[in-house]
Amino acid sequence: MAEHGLVDAEAVHLLEREGEAVALGVVGDLFEHVLRGELEVLGLGVAQLRLNRAPDALKSFRAVLDQKPIGYLAEAAQLGEAEAQEALDKPADAVRIYDRLLGGRLTNVEDVYMRLGRAARAARDNAKAADAFAHVFYEFPMSENAAIAGAELNTLTGLQALTPGSQRYKVELGRAERLFGARQYTDARTSFQALGKVATGDDRELIALRLAECDYFTKKTRAARAA
Repeated sequence: MAEHGLVDAEAVHLLEREGEAVALGVVGDLFEHVLRGELEVLGLGVAQLRLNRAPDALKSFRAVLDQKPIGYLAEAAQLGEAEAQEALDKPADAVRIYDRLLGGRLTNVEDVYMRLGRAARAARDNAKAADAFAHVFYEFPMSENAAIAGAELNTLTGLQALTPGSQRYKVELGRAERLFGARQYTDARTSFQALGKVATGDDRELIALRLAECDYFTKKTRAARAA
């Protein structure tokens, strides 16, 4: 990976200095000496994407996939293939790849859901896009993408009314609990407070307890910082 990383950098520098035509010619010569196996072909695909050569990048990523790789290499090649399809203005093809990836084990599920959401939105499949963004917003509430996913979700469909027993109520409660478990007490309190306005029965008691705990831990944290 180190070798093709250096070639990637050289390709970008050449592009900046000499322009695309010269850069591609030199990169081709470089890779003639560097290409050794699937990792290097993967690096070639990455460089081609950076140089706006999506058709060539697609061929490179598919060449890797033709070798039936496993693990990280398979995941990276499929992600590259999907990016190339998006660059070729074929978001529906990218959606199929992201869907396939999500059916297996991934190193970064949240990232693939965000990619899926954007590709599905570009393909005008708003239902799939909303579902993908919902996974990020509700299942990864501490991530940097959570707020972006929430905004995308609201723009696409508008949020379902928050009523006891509704699907939104259930996922909002789960999200609040994840925030609480991660000690994000300020954000958790905001979520529990909204839920408390509509909660009934045992949920009302649980939410009241969580609000009290959030207040307690927030004050304790502030006191510790002041000390």
